[in-house]
Amino acid sequence: MRASPPARLRSGPATRALAGLADLERRVRRAVRAGLEAGPRAAFAALAARAPAGPASGAPPRGAPALLLPAVGWEYRFQRPQQLARAFAAAGRPLLYLDPFARTRLGPRRAVRPLGGGLDQLLLRLPGRPDPYRTGLARDAAAELADWLLARLPAPPAWILVQLPCWLELGLALRERCGAPLVYDCLDHHAAFAAIPPLVGELEERLFAAADLVVATSGELAARAGARARRVEIVRNGVASEEFRAAPPAPAPRRRVGFVGALAGWVDAEAVALAARSRPELRFTLAGRVEDPAFAPLSRLANVHLPGEIPYAAVPAFLAAQDLVLVPFRDTPLTRAVDPVKLYEALAAGVPVVARRLPETARWAAQVALYDDPAALPALLDRELAADDEQRRAARRAAVAAESWAARAAAIERLVAGLIGFGS
Repeated sequence: MRASPPARLRSGPATRALAGLADLERRVRRAVRAGLEAGPRAAFAALAARAPAGPASGAPPRGAPALLLPAVGWEYRFQRPQQLARAFAAAGRPLLYLDPFARTRLGPRRAVRPLGGGLDQLLLRLPGRPDPYRTGLARDAAAELADWLLARLPAPPAWILVQLPCWLELGLALRERCGAPLVYDCLDHHAAFAAIPPLVGELEERLFAAADLVVATSGELAARAGARARRVEIVRNGVASEEFRAAPPAPAPRRRVGFVGALAGWVDAEAVALAARSRPELRFTLAGRVEDPAFAPLSRLANVHLPGEIPYAAVPAFLAAQDLVLVPFRDTPLTRAVDPVKLYEALAAGVPVVARRLPETARWAAQVALYDDPAALPALLDRELAADDEQRRAARRAAVAAESWAARAAAIERLVAGLIGFGS
C-alpha cells in the first residue's frame, strides 16, 4: 500500500507523516548552506556525474537521469517509492525524487538534497500547496515546473515514473517537452481510500489512458487499468532480504505475535481483539501509528502492546523478535488491490505469517496460513506456532529470495527500454 496512504489521507496534511516541520526546515537549510539550493545546473548535473555513496555493490551513476514523481515523501514510511528509487540508483540510474509532501512555507521554494549514490531529493513548494492525495497539480503550475526542471537537468530524462494521479499534468507536460516515456506505477486503489473526492478517480482514469505504460503491483490493479491503458504489466512489491537477516532474540516468557504498519481502517482491529482475548497467554505487539479509533479498545487488553510507529531501520529486528506475524486486513476493495510489503518482509525474516485471504496474499498459500473468517484466527495461531521449525523458516526465506527491489527496478527498466526501443 502506498503504505499507509490511507493514514496520510485520513490524518490530513502530509506534514503529520514527517518527523516535523522544524526538522524539515533544518534539513533544507543545511542543503542551502551546502550550496545545493535548486537553480544552478551544476546541482542537477550531480545526478549523472557524482560517484556513488550508497551500497558498495552500487553501480556508478551513468546515462540520462530518471524522474520519480512519488506517492510519499522521502521521510515517510519506507516502502515501494523509496525502495525503488534506491534500487534504480544502486543499479546506476541517476534519479531525482520530487518531494512536495511537506506542504510548508518554510525553506526555499526548490532545493536539491543529495541522498547518495546518484539519488537526489528535490524539495518543492507547489503553488497553492495542493494536497497530493485529494487534488491535482494545476496545468499552468505543471508547465512552469516542467520548464524549470528541463532547463536544469544535465540531459533529458530517460523516463518519468508517476505514482499518484495528482502528478498527471506534470507528467504530461514533461513528456510533451522532452519526449520521455510516461510510466504510471499504480501501487494502490487510490479512490478506495476514505474521504477521497471523485476528482482523484477522474485524474487516474486520464492517467491510465495517457501513460505509455502502466505498471501495477497487483492483479486487481492491472484489471482496473484494463482496457483504458495502452499497455499494462504487473510488477509486484519486493523486499530487501539482506536487511531482514537479524538473529532472533532469546526466547521470551510468552510467545510473541506481531504486526507492523499503520493501524488504520483497512486493518481488522476486531479480529486482532478476538485473537488477543482468546489467547491471553500470547503477547500481541502492534507497531504502528494508531489512525482508527477501533484500535482504542485493544490498548486496554493486558496482552496487547501498542508502541507506536517504528522506523524502517527497526523493522528487521522487530520482525525477528516475533514468533508469528499477522497481516490481519479487512476484505475490502482497497485491500483486495494491495500487495502487502510486510508479508514479503516477514517471510524474509523467516517468521510464520498468518494473513487474511485476499487475491495477493493467496498467492503465498504454500508459505502463509490464510483465514477467511476471523473466528478461525485463534486456532490458526495455535497451529502455526506449534508447527514452526528451522526447516520451515528456511523455506520462507527461500520463497522470497528472488523477490528483491533490485529485480523489480530491473523489470521496470526492461519494460521501458522495450517500450521505446532502446536501453539508455
